[in-house]
Amino acid sequence: MSGGEICEGQAILNHYGQIVEEAWSDLPQHHDLAVDEFVIMPNHFHGILFLSGKAASVQERNFGALAPASLSVVVGSFKSAVARRVGQRRGCPTKVWQPRFYDRIIRDENELNRVRRYIIENPINWPNDEHNPTHTPPMIP
Repeated sequence: MSGGEICEGQAILNHYGQIVEEAWSDLPQHHDLAVDEFVIMPNHFHGILFLSGKAASVQERNFGALAPASLSVVVGSFKSAVARRVGQRRGCPTKVWQPRFYDRIIRDENELNRVRRYIIENPINWPNDEHNPTHTPPMIP
């Protein structure tokens, strides 16, 4: 499943990409957080969340149930909402996401600005992106 395409350095969303965009924008309606910069690429997604309340506190990782406001719960609900809506559109259950996600804590404003710039420039850099199926890595002499 593709979220759209990159055309002249711009992400052009198809109906699946629009579902991702709507689910991302809906997150603050369901969780104590704010969404920030994001980009929907043809085969992956980048986004910044500002967690509030209990989700914002660093919690020790233990085996067992997830904390109700944790990042894992938020991302899980986002991924589930997208998969459910895509499945409804296609008329059958659909696997949309890889099982895991990559996260990082942004610790200061300089890092926040670097991550925002990376997200904004992601479509421009698509021809050289390792996730681009048409990308060929440079030959090592």
